[in-house]
Amino acid sequence: MGHLSRSSGGVRDAEQVYEQTRSLQGDTHPDTLDSLSEVARQLRLAGDLIGAEAVQARVVNLRTEVWGEGDYGTFRAKHLLAGYMSELGELDNAKRIQEELLEEATRYFTNDPEVMFPATLNLANTLYARAEFARAADLYERSTELSGKIHGPNDQMTIDAMGGWILSLRQLGRGNEAETIEKQRRMRERKRIAQDLRTRLQRKRG
Repeated sequence: MGHLSRSSGGVRDAEQVYEQTRSLQGDTHPDTLDSLSEVARQLRLAGDLIGAEAVQARVVNLRTEVWGEGDYGTFRAKHLLAGYMSELGELDNAKRIQEELLEEATRYFTNDPEVMFPATLNLANTLYARAEFARAADLYERSTELSGKIHGPNDQMTIDAMGGWILSLRQLGRGNEAETIEKQRRMRERKRIAQDLRTRLQRKRG
């Protein structure tokens, strides 16, 4: 791992944990690969997105060789890799992986909204960035539904998914639909703020 940037203490620490875990558990143990993903995350935080992508690609390759499709660890590793690609502007590659992830999520995890939600939302974000607004709108709508099941209809993640849906509809010239959803989004936002205030007051009283 000596080729990695050592400009960040976080990168240094993550590399040390990786080397220690690898020496104890082996190259392909889940703990080893999780620690290697942490190296990639720290590289991203240190501003080395290219390095993060390269390290995470290694994680994906190793996990795929050992466990293949249907393994959640492999699924998660691909999800992180696509995220780095998207941040680097490699939208074609990000879309390709995210399409595969959505298919895998549907095939292996279809009854688990917590798996389907990020797979759906991340592809929607990439499609929006590629100006593929029609499909992005459909996936943002689905993301809103899934987030509502997981986090609740008034949660910030649900509200944010609605925002992407609204923007996509506006790009498609479907202003009336966008306005209807925007009204719902504003109502949910007010409810979220009110709930946050009630929670803070209850904590103070407690």
